[in-house]
Amino acid sequence: MWAVIAEQSRTTDPDYAALEPYATGQALDFASESLKARAQDGVVARGAPVHSPEADNVDAEAAAVVIRDCVDTTDWLQEDAESGELVEESPREPIRRQAEATVSRDGQTWKVSELLLGQAGSC
Repeated sequence: MWAVIAEQSRTTDPDYAALEPYATGQALDFASESLKARAQDGVVARGAPVHSPEADNVDAEAAAVVIRDCVDTTDWLQEDAESGELVEESPREPIRRQAEATVSRDGQTWKVSELLLGQAGSC
């Protein structure tokens, strides 16, 4: 899912349907709305986030897994889509955000159903 979000963040015309094989419910809405807001502001991204996920809670009966991550967005920079200029300065220190995703079984596939992303510096 994150790879698709990073790829779609590089354009002002994101393909929200590209997220559907990987996300559903709140997570799909959250990712789509974030991409939409960025595109409407004329902002695209360069680079990609770096992840260090760990399964935290496995619920076999509910077919769900909670994954905790400390997402490093230091090199996932925002730039003006027309000029290519950075919207904000390159960070001097790492930018890490706590993330928590619930991944649920959806038939024969697993999809992120809930995604919570903390503020910069939350991990």
